[in-house]
Order: sequence, then structure tokens, then C-alpha cells
Amino acid sequence: MEELEERLKNILLAHYLPSSQKQALNSVLQDLGIARKNKLESDPIEIQVSGGKLRIGNVETIVTEAEFPELVPSPLFFDIPKHKELMRDLLEDMVAGEKHLLLIGTQGVGKNKIGKLRSSYSPPHTHDVYHS
Repeated sequence: MEELEERLKNILLAHYLPSSQKQALNSVLQDLGIARKNKLESDPIEIQVSGGKLRIGNVETIVTEAEFPELVPSPLFFDIPKHKELMRDLLEDMVAGEKHLLLIGTQGVGKNKIGKLRSSYSPPHTHDVYHS
């Protein structure tokens, strides 16, 4: 149920709701039995690359190095929990067979961070194009 709660909140963009509406949403989810009343802080999502495998949280895939690693952006990134959640969800979609990702957003929202992860450790036979 925790995963369903998180997915619904992502779909409804609950992170951006005013606090009164966020409380109302939490109340509705609790009434439906979707949200826990005393939700504990979940374990942080770990990103690990070793032995030809990429693991984000509980999702894992086999990876190869990028064909042209010099073309992959290398800015300095800070670990942001929401970025890790998004990367885990994207990896889950890729493992399930999704082959194309379109990253859209304003400057500074994390497109390069996600793109670097995607390009640096792409499954075989993938092509990535980036536009800033």
C-alpha cells in the first residue's frame, strides 16, 4: 500500500499542494486505507553500480558503459531524495521494457543528473540525445 500511496501522490503532484490541501489528501488516503496513519520515514534509496549492474533501491538491471563517455555531461550533483525516487521509477520502467524517455523541465530540475545515469549505464543498443 505504501507504493500505491507514493504513486498517487506523485500523479496528483501532492508535493506542490498547499499544506491544507495536502492534509486533506492525506486524510482521504487514510480513510481509504491507502496511507498509514503514522508513516515512518522510509529508508533512503541507495544507488549502486558494481559488477556490471546498476541498482537503485530495489530495482536492478545489467548495464554497459556508454559508447562515447566523453559526450555524457559530468556536472557536480547532490543527492536529492526525490531525484533518487524518480530515477528508481524510471529504471523500473526501463527494466519493464520501456525504451524511450523524454525528459522535460526547466533549468536546474535534474534532467542532466537523470540523463547521466541513463547514458553512463545504458542497456545495450540504446541511443540518447540531449538538448538543453
